[in-house]
Amino acid sequence: MLTLIRHAQSAANAGSATFHPATIPLTTLGHSQAKQFSRSTVASPVGAIWSSPFLRAVQTAKPTAERCRVRIQEAPIHEFTYLCPARCAGTTATERMRWVCEYWERGDPNYIDGPGAESFAMFIGRARDALSIFSKYSHPIQAVAFSHGQFLQMIYWLNGYRGEPASEAGMREFRALDRMSPIHHCEGLQLFPASPGTIVRWPSSAG
Repeated sequence: MLTLIRHAQSAANAGSATFHPATIPLTTLGHSQAKQFSRSTVASPVGAIWSSPFLRAVQTAKPTAERCRVRIQEAPIHEFTYLCPARCAGTTATERMRWVCEYWERGDPNYIDGPGAESFAMFIGRARDALSIFSKYSHPIQAVAFSHGQFLQMIYWLNGYRGEPASEAGMREFRALDRMSPIHHCEGLQLFPASPGTIVRWPSSAG
């Protein structure tokens, strides 16, 4: 079994101004949440640990890696960066909200906001690649991957969506799911390679 977990509370989540998506750290509360997760039933024992290269995910993974004495492996499971990082440098989530709304209202799956940004179609491709890799995990001991809310939401959504995901309709449905049923800090998904296509929210009460 593989459990994919959203990182703990970050500085951006707490309302602080940030400068690049890859360098946003955890808050004091976030570090406590990461330590608490490391003591959960899905975090021990583990046979493998993957993490997004983004700092907040690596910091969330560290307590579990130390507790289980497992090396953290980097994987391209970082968050969907759909706004140009240079444009957003030094802003808070509240200050970026107008740009966020404009991006989703545009509804163009191939639109790229600027250098360092990713289109919705590219995001779908990256999530599909990760799902293909993770679905083949066969170690007898469970594994944990530390990622981000929208990335995990994409994995979950793709597994059940029957339309064309890289479309305006697909973007709107994904956005609606993410807003109505967000994946909270240190919650996520569980994949069962023995039953292909079985992906459930974790904990079971989430969402």
